Amino acid sequence: MFARGIARSASGTYEFRLRDPGSVLETGMRTRFVTLPLFAALLGLALAQAPKSAGGFQPEFLFSFDDAEAKVLSLAKAMPAEKYSWWPGPGVRSVSEVYIHIANGNRLLLVLTNGQPPREEFMKLVVENEQREKAITEKARVVADLEASFKEVHAALDGASDAQLSKSIKVFGTDTTPRGVYMIISNHVSEHLGQSIAYARMNGIVPPWSRPASGQ
Repeated sequence: MFARGIARSASGTYEFRLRDPGSVLETGMRTRFVTLPLFAALLGLALAQAPKSAGGFQPEFLFSFDDAEAKVLSLAKAMPAEKYSWWPGPGVRSVSEVYIHIANGNRLLLVLTNGQPPREEFMKLVVENEQREKAITEKARVVADLEASFKEVHAALDGASDAQLSKSIKVFGTDTTPRGVYMIISNHVSEHLGQSIAYARMNGIVPPWSRPASGQ
């Protein structure tokens, strides 16, 4: 897998391929079973961070969100610092820009859980986020910003009652609830996790959860 992918940007699409898809498939088959313990460990860590409540929106949301968060952070830390400026082609975000885009998205979408702000205010936030993608490029700062943004999502969700999560709001002209916005946050993180996996593979970096377990 990851032998082929398409990165999308506002200016269009860029298609990329690994040089040897067969070798990736062969390696994936060879390590399929030895990576299972590591995958289970990552999933267990994610689940351990979720609330202990047996029902409600929060634990159901965090079941998948925590897994995506753990993978994004582990991949960001596994990517060498010198690769943070790499990009697959013109018009596409670099490694650092993708991670800052995830962090920006977490924060911007949290704003929308209270309903969409006036257009001028919203567009100001968008412009500021675009500037941040260009300004924050060093690995240590990028990882720190990512971690902080995920903590903000958890803090906001932990502090929200069922009634608050169920209130009616309008986002981009559509009637929804804060729960709907949180699902957009999760989808956005997962979308760019896939992009980051492709970036890593293209640079010879195996995602930590796909690596053979140590000692095997």
